[in-house]
This record gives sequence, C-alpha cells and structure tokens, in this order.
Amino acid sequence: MKDEDRNWIRQKLEEAFLTAVRSCLNEEKAAKKAVAVREKFPGMPKDALAEVLTRRAARKTAIEGGANGAAVTVAEAAIATPAPEGGQRVWAISAIPTLLAADVGYATKVQMQLLLEIGEIYDCPFSKDDEDDVWLIFKAALGVKGTERVGAYARFIFTEAAEKQFRKFLRDQGRRRAAKEALRRIAGREIAKYLSEKILLRLIAVANAVFGFWFNRSVTRKVGKWAKVKAKIRASTFQSIDQIKAADREAAILVLPVIFLTATANGEVSENFITLYAQAGNRLGLSAEESERVEKMSDAENLESVLHERMHGLQSSVAKSQLLNVGVTAAAASRLKFSDKQHACLVRLSENLGLPYSRQQLEQRIDYFQK
Repeated sequence: MKDEDRNWIRQKLEEAFLTAVRSCLNEEKAAKKAVAVREKFPGMPKDALAEVLTRRAARKTAIEGGANGAAVTVAEAAIATPAPEGGQRVWAISAIPTLLAADVGYATKVQMQLLLEIGEIYDCPFSKDDEDDVWLIFKAALGVKGTERVGAYARFIFTEAAEKQFRKFLRDQGRRRAAKEALRRIAGREIAKYLSEKILLRLIAVANAVFGFWFNRSVTRKVGKWAKVKAKIRASTFQSIDQIKAADREAAILVLPVIFLTATANGEVSENFITLYAQAGNRLGLSAEESERVEKMSDAENLESVLHERMHGLQSSVAKSQLLNVGVTAAAASRLKFSDKQHACLVRLSENLGLPYSRQQLEQRIDYFQK
C-alpha cells in the first residue's frame, strides 16, 4: 500500500473516531448539572463541587460495573456447566467480550461527560467543536495524567538549534499533530492496561459483581481527580490570557513564547505542555499578522533574549503580572513537580518584568493543581 493511501485511511479513521467521541458529549447537559450542583450547595468551593460530581459519576459507573459483572458471572457459569448445550456455550463465550466492551464504553462515556461538567464548575467549559478539547477529554477519561514525557519529541530540545526546530514544529497544525502522536503513544498503552486489569479481575469466578463495582468506582474517581487538574490548568491560563488581551494586545503576542520557554526550561517536553500550548493558541485568537510575529520570534536563535527584549516595551502592569502568571502556570503544569531549572527561568523572567517572584509561588501553584 502506498504511503499516501495509508495516510488517507489513517486520516479517515481518526475523523471517524473523533466523530464517535463527539457524539458521546453533551455540553448542554453538563452546563445544567454544574448549575444544579451550585444551587444545591451555595457557597461551596469549586474543588468541593467537583468532588460531588465525581462521586456521582463514580456511583453510576460502579452500579453499572456491578450489574455487568453479575452478567459476566452468568455467562461464565454457562461455560462451566459440565455439559452445556452447544448454542448455550457459543452464546456464553461471545457474551463475555461483548459485556466487557459495553462496560468500558459506558464507563468511558460517563467519565468524558464528567470532564465537561468539571470544566463548567471551573468556568472553563470544553467544546466538542474544538478538536484539541475532544482529544483532551478522551485522554482524561482514560486517566492519562498528561505529565508523561513525550519521548518522540524530546530529542528536539537538547540543543539551541534543535529547540528552534521544535518551536517551528509547534506552529500551526504542528502542535495538534504532536498532541495526536502523544495520544496514540500514551492512550494505547492506557487502554491495554485498563482492559487487561478488568479482564484479569473478571477471571475470578463469582466475585465479578464486586470487582466490577469496585473497579469502575476506583477508575472514575481517578479520572475525576485528573479532570480537576486539567480544568484548573486551563482555567488559570485562560483567565490570564483574557486579562492580557484586555490590557495590552501587544503582550498577547508574547504568551506562547512564555509558555514554551518556562514549560521546557527543564529540558523536557511533556504531553501537558503540548496540550496547554495548543489550548492557549486557540484562546488567543491571533490574527495572521500577529501569528507571523510570533513565528519570527520562534525563528530567533535565542528565544529567551528576544522575549525579554520585547517585554521591555510593555507598559501595562496587569499584562506584565499575567504574563508572569502564565509562566508560573506553564512551569507548574508541565510536570506537576518542582524543577530548579524552571524556577531559575521564572526568576529571570520576573526580574526582566520588574515583578516579585519566589520559589513558593511555583510550589503553591503545583500544590493547587493537585488538590
């Protein structure tokens, strides 16, 4: 098969998959649930409201998992019968994988909807019309943390020349292609792990209902936890971007370079960083002329020096403080762990902006994302 034919088939499969995922998402229902939970628990912190929604989703998947497990037990019993009828045995053998697939499909759908609801709680709704959002929702439903190092792209950032090459790669559709590649590499492993764990549990006769209940509840709670992390990162970045755009449009052009600089200062590329970069690019809504100016900055041999020079002309204190906030968010989100190199990068950035910054700010942002 020719490469162009293989790529065409691959593209069509991706489009079909994306359509299938979108069909599982209901933005209107998610918004109504967020409003309902706010009205039921007035004044409750966002983290607590997200926990309420997570418990509800976990209960739904747990009940379904228990019922599904009981059905698997019935099928297993039919197979284990000393002399089952031929048709009965065929039915039982085919029913087990069908039941497992239905369980995974239902749980994943509930978990994707949970991410939509949590996005509403943190005032950063996800859109099923945005391809980047759809991929993010699907990955979160699989429990993919997003902090994994993207090995296929890590080689780009060890030298200045390679760093420049990677910056070019992220432009336009490059960042989306990178996110898709990361999804295939990471999500494929997560799906295999998820299915193998479920199947191994189901091999224990009689206990299927108990294990189905426990497994689905456990996984959904983990998904809820990571949905909160992703929503907090998104909300923090979007709030800063909106303030920057309102205060100084010139400063908005510096957002993507700041994200790149601070998120990769430790010499690593994470899936969280690529996703954040893509989301920020969408939120900025840069014009063709503004995008060209960002590209020229990316072509520079030393991005940090060029970025600092551009910042000297900024007048708005709001824009300056929010640019620093974007940098802190990007550094914290990239690994969800403290890095001396990222801290040093933020120190230089704050000094150039003439703003106070301390190690504690980065540590607090990391803690906030993980609460």
